[in-house]
Amino acid sequence: MGHADLLTLDQWRGILMSSKQKLYSYVRWSSEKQSSGTSFERQTSRAKSFALEHDLEYVEIKDAGISAFKGQNTTQGKLGVFITQVEKGVIPKDSWLYVENLDRLTREDATTANELFLRLLRMGLTIVTGMDNKVFTREGVNRNPTDLMISILMFMRAHEESKTKSDRVNSHVLALLTREKQGLPVNIKAVGRHPFWIDDSGPSNEKVKKHPDYWQPAQEAVKLFLEGYGAFYVTDYLNKKYAPPPAFKNKTRKAGGWSQQALNKMRSNEALVGVKLFNLAGKNYRLENYYPPLCTPGEFAQLQDIKANNNRYSGKVSTAISLLGGMQIIRCGHCNGTMTAFLQRGQLRYICEYGRAGGNCNAWSVKAAIVERCLMPVLITGFLMGAYKTHSDLTSLDEESDELKEKLNKIQSQQDHVIDAITEFGRTTKFDAKYKELEKEEQVISGKLQQLAQLKALYATTKDFSENIAGFVAEQCHWLIISDVHNSRREQLRENVRRVIKSVIVTKKNRCIRIEFQLITGEPFVFTGSKSLDYEVFLPCRIHDIPPDATEDEKSEWKRSDHEYNKNFLKLWYEVVNKGFLSHYPEIDGKDFWPRR
Repeated sequence: MGHADLLTLDQWRGILMSSKQKLYSYVRWSSEKQSSGTSFERQTSRAKSFALEHDLEYVEIKDAGISAFKGQNTTQGKLGVFITQVEKGVIPKDSWLYVENLDRLTREDATTANELFLRLLRMGLTIVTGMDNKVFTREGVNRNPTDLMISILMFMRAHEESKTKSDRVNSHVLALLTREKQGLPVNIKAVGRHPFWIDDSGPSNEKVKKHPDYWQPAQEAVKLFLEGYGAFYVTDYLNKKYAPPPAFKNKTRKAGGWSQQALNKMRSNEALVGVKLFNLAGKNYRLENYYPPLCTPGEFAQLQDIKANNNRYSGKVSTAISLLGGMQIIRCGHCNGTMTAFLQRGQLRYICEYGRAGGNCNAWSVKAAIVERCLMPVLITGFLMGAYKTHSDLTSLDEESDELKEKLNKIQSQQDHVIDAITEFGRTTKFDAKYKELEKEEQVISGKLQQLAQLKALYATTKDFSENIAGFVAEQCHWLIISDVHNSRREQLRENVRRVIKSVIVTKKNRCIRIEFQLITGEPFVFTGSKSLDYEVFLPCRIHDIPPDATEDEKSEWKRSDHEYNKNFLKLWYEVVNKGFLSHYPEIDGKDFWPRR
């Protein structure tokens, strides 16, 4: 027998890819203006040349639009994720970190910046600055303290430059705010991003204008939202009619397409009624009538109501249908009590029933949307795993089905014996416990038989298993069904969830949501928030427990078998998530793992 360890996708890559030493090129810029210039190309071209010259594998880390002045890149950006992965051992500690200048790492004050610099060196990393190809290591700095003094001076200069720039920006914006209070037109570009339907290319003493290319599609999007269409439909509509804004192209899975996430957020953006919101030096500002309005205040209120209670596809169904509630599948990770579904302001949530009933647990809840969004790739992978793990044709499916039926008959026979014993001798704790144990085993085997029956039906109709799964996705797992809690097709999907998913454990600790899925066949999957308001996925990895008396050839065969199995599984997972089955789904938003309440 073996066991399954949970690994992140990065850890998977470490197992399945080459062991060549890596050069991590950290690229950062803080403004959209820099992103449209040569900043990215300049920072990467030298790093690629350095990697090639030193026989290192090039890996890119990119923080776009992230400032280092207040250390956001180490707390909310990809650099912070990289540091955490080095500390956990996911990324080897002898890796190389390449930056254009040390100020790419941080522009905080000199002492804070130097602490970060030394922390990276103590981890065992080698830091390279592309400006002068200077190499920093812990041993090198200890041998030559001048390197440390140079780094401190560079950090001091970078921080002073950023502080001067920040003070200059604040003064400029305050002057524009004074002008705005006098009723004069202003165009404030330095703080707060303007929405995609606005043209802010004019000078600071003129009002912003309607964007010549994107005002019309924004108007049509608002019109469709007001008619009750959801973000998925609106995204598809705009993709067919209009080219997206350049800023959207890096925020959507579909290359060159409109961002469904951005359009969904658009409905709640007060810029629709002309309001600009921003923060300057810790103070919040609200400017009325700043933008040309896309809708009236009444229409904006209607948008909020439609977004909270969108029943367009519900038909005659008026009751929300959860995918996990009422089946003893989803449980609270704190007390192991059942979680039940309920509607709150038109939004489906799962709540700890024990806590709500006044038990020794909090009455906490989680959005059903994030749980069910994470459920779908696990559910479909569960179906597919039955196809590639041990089955290659209908014959092998029949063989396993016969074995399970034989086990089921034995269990049912044992249940009959227990009932006969109870009839003859009366109920006892021992008899009751034995019957419950047999009942659980019966449920597990019945679930496996039902899953095999579905697999056989899929194989019997066509040789292309993936094609039938695609049909299953279209009929029961389409995003219009998953996103509409009143859609009657969710009833069919619930039954398939019951057949494939053994348990779902949801935990909330320090505001962070963790969702653990387990298939009927035992494989675990975990979705959890990460430190950078993002999320991580942990997938099952098969590792056989090799007997201590195994020969070297046997050990090699076990390892080879595990490697091949894991490689095929990872390929399957990527096909489910990226290649057709769920490619029409919106991407999972890491912020949903960090709810405010």
